[in-house]
Amino acid sequence: MAVILDGYDKREGQVLSGLPAEDVKLLAAMISDATDIVVDQDKDVALRAAAAGLLFRQHDRRKADLATTAVALSPQAPLAVQMAAIARVAAQRNADVAEMLLANWSTYGPTVRREILRQLTSRPTWIALLLSAVEEGDVPRSDIGAVTLQKLRWVGDEELRSRVRALLKTASEDRQAVVDEYDSVLRLSGDIERGRVVFNNRCATCHRDGELGHDVGPRLAAISDRTPRGLVVSVLDPNRVVDSRYINYVAITKDGRSFAGVLAAETSVALTLREADGKEHTLLRSQLEELQSTGKSLMPEGLEKELTPQNLADVISFVTRPQTAVSATLEETE
Repeated sequence: MAVILDGYDKREGQVLSGLPAEDVKLLAAMISDATDIVVDQDKDVALRAAAAGLLFRQHDRRKADLATTAVALSPQAPLAVQMAAIARVAAQRNADVAEMLLANWSTYGPTVRREILRQLTSRPTWIALLLSAVEEGDVPRSDIGAVTLQKLRWVGDEELRSRVRALLKTASEDRQAVVDEYDSVLRLSGDIERGRVVFNNRCATCHRDGELGHDVGPRLAAISDRTPRGLVVSVLDPNRVVDSRYINYVAITKDGRSFAGVLAAETSVALTLREADGKEHTLLRSQLEELQSTGKSLMPEGLEKELTPQNLADVISFVTRPQTAVSATLEETE
C-alpha cells in the first residue's frame, strides 16, 4: 500500500478522490493500524518497518505521525525501523519534520545520525535548521564530519554557504601548509592492526582494500603513487590531482531535493550518483532541475581534523602492507 501511495504522490494524484466511501474508510483504518504497528515492540521488525511507509499520509494525522516517528527513532527501536522512519520523513518538505529530527539528536546512534545528516542536507530549508542547531549547540560541531561538510560547501544558496564557511571551518584553504604540518608522518612507525581500525572507521566508506570497504573512490591498490609521501598528499590534499571518474556532482531535482556523489552510471533517461558508503540514487533526467560538477573530488578536504599524524602513519602501514599480511588480516576478520 505504501508503494501504491508513493506512486500517487509522484503523480501528484489525490489518493482519496474518486474512491468509494467504503474504500476510503478501509484505507483510513489501515493507516491508523500502521501507526500503532510502527511502535509495537511485539510486532515483527520487518512489519514495523513496512508500516512506517504509511506515516504522513493524512493531513489530519500529521501531529500524531510526528510523535510516532520520534518513538520509532528512539534508541530502543530496531535499526531497520529507525531507517524506515527516516526514509519516510525524507519524503516530506515541511520544517516541522526537520525540527523533530534535530530535537532528539543526542539520542541517536552513529548510523542514524549519518542518515539524518544525509537527509537534512538535501533541502535548503532543512540545511538552515541544521546550521541553527549547530550554532545553538544542540548539534555539536564535531558531529558534522568532513563528508557532510563537503556537501554543505556546495549548497546553491550563497547565504547558506556563508553560514557554512563561518560556522564549520574545518579545512585550511592552504592545503600545502597542512601537508607540511603532517611531515612528521614520514618519520613515524606505523602499526598495521591499528591502521586496519583507522581504515574501517575513516576510509572504508569510500575505498576498498581487499574485502574491506566500498567501491566509491579508487581502490587503494590502483593508486599510482603509493609511497608514504604520495599517500599523505592524497589524503590531505585530495584535489591536487583528481581522476575525472571521481569528481563530485550535485544534482537538484524539480521537487527541491539535492543529491551529491560520483557519477556511477548514466543512460539516455537516467543517471546514478553514488555517495559515500556506496549508497546510490538513480534519478530520471526528467526529474532533474540541475546537474553540476563541483570540479572537486568526492573525497573531502579537512580529514586532518579527524586523523592524528599517528593515525595516518598507521593507515599508510595498513594499505602498503605486504600480501602475506593481507591474508592474515582477512583470516582474522573472518
